[in-house]
Amino acid sequence: MIGNWEDQNKSDTERYLNFAYAYCSASKDVCTRMIQDEKERSWTNANVVMMLAAHSVELFLKAALISRGKTKVWGHSLGDLYKDYKKKFPANTFDFDYIFQVVHLGFAEGEETKLSKVDSPSIMFRYPLQKNMVEWSGIHSFDPTTFVKKLSELSASYRRIATSIVRS
Repeated sequence: MIGNWEDQNKSDTERYLNFAYAYCSASKDVCTRMIQDEKERSWTNANVVMMLAAHSVELFLKAALISRGKTKVWGHSLGDLYKDYKKKFPANTFDFDYIFQVVHLGFAEGEETKLSKVDSPSIMFRYPLQKNMVEWSGIHSFDPTTFVKKLSELSASYRRIATSIVRS
């Protein structure tokens, strides 16, 4: 039997890290199925892979911020969480490939900020349509063979960085 009591004696940082690892692993599992079985290659599954990966990044960033005493790490904006992370962890040893960085080329700064809020991966990959039942803006694609490698790198980065944030 598996129960929530297993994690109750761990620090908040460790609990968030464990969830980040698990979401990353689940994302990799679905992505691997997509590579191995053509029937699994669908835009729906691609979104599930990206949503799991995005949530993994969110939880990792929150774990790191919690490890530095931040008590309010709510919200789902990966961009905002990543900015906070870089402020708290400026050293190169804490760098990792932030795979959900959104760049809107050709837009003015104010327009880009608005678009970044709308296109948040934590929201966009969770739902097939926007709240008003319209398609998400832009053209999106997914290559499971490339993304599974990114997930492996991401997982390795988590483990490398976690050794520093858990002990300090």
